[in-house]
Amino acid sequence: MDYNKGPAQLPPRPRLNTNGFLAASFVCTMLAFITECSLPVCMVFASLTVLFAVLSKGKQLKMHSFAKMSIGISIFSLALSFTVTFLSFYRVLTDPAEREDFNQIYEQMYGITFDEALDEIQQLF
Repeated sequence: MDYNKGPAQLPPRPRLNTNGFLAASFVCTMLAFITECSLPVCMVFASLTVLFAVLSKGKQLKMHSFAKMSIGISIFSLALSFTVTFLSFYRVLTDPAEREDFNQIYEQMYGITFDEALDEIQQLF
């Protein structure tokens, strides 16, 4: 009896479903999380995350769990970026020592102090 009927055949491998929009969404999520100290950059990457996550759904009925996770992380990054930006402005506007340091840096960069720039803006309105 011959049990060996030829070369062994492996079952066909299932095809991996790669979704480029899902990968782009995840990359933009990580970039939004890394750049959360810069509000405009974080806003760009967070909005791209939402766009790519929605596009990754395609014709499927449900959104992939990575897409949902990417949207959640990007919203968290955006909220954290708004919080950091707000607290930075609040600290500069309320703490006299921080305001003086900021005035010195602003004067070195632009030639006038931050207080003078605020006065000029107030005179315009």
